[in-house]
Amino acid sequence: MLDFVIGEGANFGGDFSRIPWAEQKMWVRISVKTLHDEDYQLISSGQLYSVPYALYSNTAGALADGGAGNDTTSGNNRGQSIDQTSIYWTLDGNYNSHAVKPYGPAVLGTKDRKDLTMITNNIPRLIIDKEGNINILFDVNFEGNLTVGGNTTLNGSLDVTGMQPTNLTGTLDVVKATNLNDALSVTTMAPTQLTGDLKVGQGMKVLGATTIDNSLNVGNLATHLSGTLVADKETVVNGLTVAGMSPTQLTGTLDVDRTMNVDGSTTLNRALTVTGGNATHLTGIFQLPKLRSSTLRSQ
Repeated sequence: MLDFVIGEGANFGGDFSRIPWAEQKMWVRISVKTLHDEDYQLISSGQLYSVPYALYSNTAGALADGGAGNDTTSGNNRGQSIDQTSIYWTLDGNYNSHAVKPYGPAVLGTKDRKDLTMITNNIPRLIIDKEGNINILFDVNFEGNLTVGGNTTLNGSLDVTGMQPTNLTGTLDVVKATNLNDALSVTTMAPTQLTGDLKVGQGMKVLGATTIDNSLNVGNLATHLSGTLVADKETVVNGLTVAGMSPTQLTGTLDVDRTMNVDGSTTLNRALTVTGGNATHLTGIFQLPKLRSSTLRSQ
């Protein structure tokens, strides 16, 4: 180890007493030249603090004691401004950190298993624990984008305000009930699958074809079909009213187990067969066209 005393020895130029120890930054650079070197080789460069020590202690103490006022550059408060090129983080920010730490990035934190707590107004605001977990104790406002590479757990509600859209490129899994206060639009011809009941409190309009693989129950309300209803299999109708003088065509067999009342004219293009020995009661006139002699036979 080499020990040098600055200020003693031969002076090759300048006035030592005029060195502005308290006003400017002083640096010391150490170069060594051996018998085999053509020039001096730089081995160290660092900031030089004021000597005598009492002068530096006086200004540095003003910061340690807190001082008075906010002036950090003049008068008795000059010591409140620490040199920004420092091995310590300063209130005004650091620069030239490479001069003090020539290798690796400048760091802020602990080197032992201790939490790092950041405070304002003597209140903890952010805690980085010894395991690397970050705890933010108050609200966080982001002006830019927030990119999360892993899973995100929200223990509270998520509010997207300002009429801003929310885009999800993956699957949205909702464990409990979901309330939509506005329209739900499913675009790009994407299918919508519901494994439970679908309850519609108001009208429902379907623009395209609808396939129902199970029963359709319409309770206590009318169902209006403006197009054709095609039923491939048996259809059970507990009450059927055809209004508006609309024709009803049946290409297959019509089985009537009970009474059928026809208020208007009825045209039968084929035979009418009443079986089972049941009577047929007509209260009006039954007219037959002219028949051949063999058409009516007594039974």
